[in-house]
Amino acid sequence: MSYPNRNPPQPPRPLYPYSSAPGPNYPVPPAPKVPQDKKNRKWWALFGSIVTVVAGLIAILQFTSGSQTLFCLLHSCATPTTGGTATVDPTAVTHTAQVIVKTNQISFVGGQAQTVSVSCDSNEQLVGGGFASDPYVGVFSSYPSNPSTWTLKAYNYGSGTPVPLTAYADCVQANFSLGMIMKQSELNPPSFINTHHETSIACPAGSTLTGGGEDTFSPLNSTYASVIYASYPTNNSWVAGASNLYGNVITYLHVYALCATQNIQSVALAQKSAVVQQTDQIQVGCQSDTLLASGGFYSDANDQRFKPAASYPGDQGATNWTLLARYASGNGSPAPNATVYGVCMKY
Repeated sequence: MSYPNRNPPQPPRPLYPYSSAPGPNYPVPPAPKVPQDKKNRKWWALFGSIVTVVAGLIAILQFTSGSQTLFCLLHSCATPTTGGTATVDPTAVTHTAQVIVKTNQISFVGGQAQTVSVSCDSNEQLVGGGFASDPYVGVFSSYPSNPSTWTLKAYNYGSGTPVPLTAYADCVQANFSLGMIMKQSELNPPSFINTHHETSIACPAGSTLTGGGEDTFSPLNSTYASVIYASYPTNNSWVAGASNLYGNVITYLHVYALCATQNIQSVALAQKSAVVQQTDQIQVGCQSDTLLASGGFYSDANDQRFKPAASYPGDQGATNWTLLARYASGNGSPAPNATVYGVCMKY
């Protein structure tokens, strides 16, 4: 006797309710949940890696660029450019400067030749110089004899009464260096006799003229004095001119320039012209926001009608340059024209 199959075939069952095995469309299993504390540990690990990299970069940059690297990373730092406004350095010291006028005076009588010098102190920088004497004294040399000293050479054509001869040195007292250098014209200049001669010396490229002077000399006759009709600044050069019309004495002319190689903001030339009728004074000044570094003069009379008696800073505050000159009418006419110059600096 046969019995019906009480267990008919059944479709295969999945081993797990969410199995992807063939069978009815069961729902897709969700991704397993990651505990929150594990997520936090991952983010902190990533953040720690970033911090480590940044710290390493800062260390490298500080080693190569200095202690302000971190400041520049956290703030906006300007990039230096050529020309225009310079990058502001928060550690920079404000420049302060003043011109101190040093003097040295002697007296000498008629028929004598004399030399006098004056020097800047060790904490000062020579930027120019000048001279002052009697209208009948011939100053034939006024120049920087070394980078810190101004020297005069003169001859007294007057009577036996003593007259003064004063050397001036313009000395900058500052909390910074101007990088001063002294330039001299050729060591063996051409000689001249019974004529006049001019020569010049320029400051090197990139430097700034602050002053200059000239030195005439006659090896065979130390008492003979040429007449200086020019000693003045122009185009970053110093120009000197001397006349030697009498005595048949061989004469040589050296010219000197004082040049600043750094820390000069600007330079301007102040000038004033006049006709020298007798013994006359001409004075020129710098603007209030500049300092007078030095000065000079020029005359169109290269035939000894023009006799300079003084070319010097006219006050101890060094704001004016003064020329005192005499018209030697016995040497011809007309009366000579003269120009006085002031070299005005911003440091």
